[in-house]
Amino acid sequence: VIDDQMAGADLALTTYPREQNPSLLAAADLVLVASGTATLEVAFYGKPMIVMYNGSRLLYQLVGRWLLKTPHLSLVNILARKELVPEFMPYYTSTKPIADKAIDLLSSPESLASMSAELTDLITPLKKTGASEKTARMLLDMMD
Repeated sequence: VIDDQMAGADLALTTYPREQNPSLLAAADLVLVASGTATLEVAFYGKPMIVMYNGSRLLYQLVGRWLLKTPHLSLVNILARKELVPEFMPYYTSTKPIADKAIDLLSSPESLASMSAELTDLITPLKKTGASEKTARMLLDMMD
């Protein structure tokens, strides 16, 4: 589907091996990232991001909204206990709001710098020994 849409746009779709993530993230001003542990990798580099995941609207309406008790769905926002990064989940019907948010952020170096600093502050304690245990403890504390 993406290839079909890109064909008319005179743009090339390029993929990069995972080993290039550090250099790609270091060069990025803003990262569009799928929800999951990848958000923690982006946060590790202190890079501003927009998190998205387009699940099934029907499944969310039937099951998800009854099971999910957190106001945020991305790992970064859950750990921050606030919306530190914009998230478009559990589904979205248009990519325009995502593009608009990306343009807004890229147009505001202050917003990017602020988000980067907050991400660095959030991740720094997790970089020390025992990060997995500390993260699990934080999540368990939040569940109580």
